Amino acid sequence: MAETQALAIPQVEAAVEAALITGDLGKLTSEQRVNYYNSVCKSIGLNPLTQPFTYITLNGKLTLYARRDATDQLRKIHGVNVKLSKAERLDDVYLAVAEATDKTGRVDTSTGAVSIAGLKGDALANALMKAETKAKRRVTLSIVGLGWLDETEIETIPDARPAIAAPVSAEFTESDGNGHEKGQVAPPVAPPVAPVECKNDWIAEEGKRKYFWGRAKSMGYTQDSLHEALGVTTMREYAGSMDEALEALRVKFEGDEAKA
Repeated sequence: MAETQALAIPQVEAAVEAALITGDLGKLTSEQRVNYYNSVCKSIGLNPLTQPFTYITLNGKLTLYARRDATDQLRKIHGVNVKLSKAERLDDVYLAVAEATDKTGRVDTSTGAVSIAGLKGDALANALMKAETKAKRRVTLSIVGLGWLDETEIETIPDARPAIAAPVSAEFTESDGNGHEKGQVAPPVAPPVAPVECKNDWIAEEGKRKYFWGRAKSMGYTQDSLHEALGVTTMREYAGSMDEALEALRVKFEGDEAKA
């Protein structure tokens, strides 16, 4: 038994090494992914319980991208100050430039760009704020040395699909035989990451997007309230069909109307 365990350790380490070299965390077991996630958070001082990173499938590989919780914590940890240094419109693109300074005085800059073609009113205002937010988060990751994607960048990547791997924990008893005392909680283990069944191809079609936003606006939804109603930060995260999205919005709208 001891010899078998000794042989297994190098195999596990080799699997982790191979996954990190190829950049595909999908090749790790659920427990290995959780350990890797926690190790990443620990190495840069982030609290894993706040879920600063989320899994995403990009180019067929499972990887991590940074959420708002990550950039907010990183700014505090590294004493990073961020300000907008430039904002301009280039044809149908709005470009924002953010400048970051850390506590050592080092300076870095990053851009955030969004399409504003055909937008006006609240939709235009939300797009401008998104460009500024994108610039601020990108420069935060850059100045602390993390070359990872931020969640504001995911929406513009056609084949990027969020992958859900929620951690769970288990409580061992005295009879478990693994050296854990009664009441000791094991490290969280994420379930296997299965391909997410998506029906959101309509989001990539301009005509259907315009129809969807037209229906949503007729019910009084803004971009922020729509995302909140569907439980997403960007529409790329929504895996359902357009009809399902509109039905969810209609149900919430009628519920809010009844409460008023």
